[in-house]
Amino acid sequence: MLSAMRIAIDVPDALIASLDRVSALERPSRAAVIRDAITEDLKVESLSAAEEAFGLWKKSQVDGVQYPKSLRDE
Repeated sequence: MLSAMRIAIDVPDALIASLDRVSALERPSRAAVIRDAITEDLKVESLSAAEEAFGLWKKSQVDGVQYPKSLRDE
């Protein structure tokens, strides 16, 4: 099992109420909900460069195949 560290954070009352509602419906504890939220947030924040670049050409007016060919022709 991975080691764990306890941390202290200040959480506004409104977020605590939301946290309690979510934990009552989905998870056994507040701590589990917070761990899951941190894990999901870090997945999004730490996307690889390839994942970040995926789909960049989707809205482009330039053909993604033709563009590098035109660069080579210069």
